[in-house]
Amino acid sequence: MQEVAAEGLHGERGAVAAHAGAGQVALAERYWEQDPAVVATEVTESGADLADAYTRVGEGDWTRTGVRSNGSTFTVDSLGRYLLHDLFHHVWDVRG
Repeated sequence: MQEVAAEGLHGERGAVAAHAGAGQVALAERYWEQDPAVVATEVTESGADLADAYTRVGEGDWTRTGVRSNGSTFTVDSLGRYLLHDLFHHVWDVRG
């Protein structure tokens, strides 16, 4: 999701972004088999890339809309809020 977000922030209005449920991705990527040290590095790098992409969003672009392939709409702003929520949610899952 972060890769899609970073790429889509500077794209066209109304762009369609692929939607894969978190559970589907976890199964497909076999999260339970991944090395935590590698995942930590990847999350850090992806987070830095995403933060960089958000620093380049123009003042008038925060309300730009897109559509997920499941039909739900989002703005650059709401996608960023969702990603932050998702990050904290999954940190909670890991810590218990």
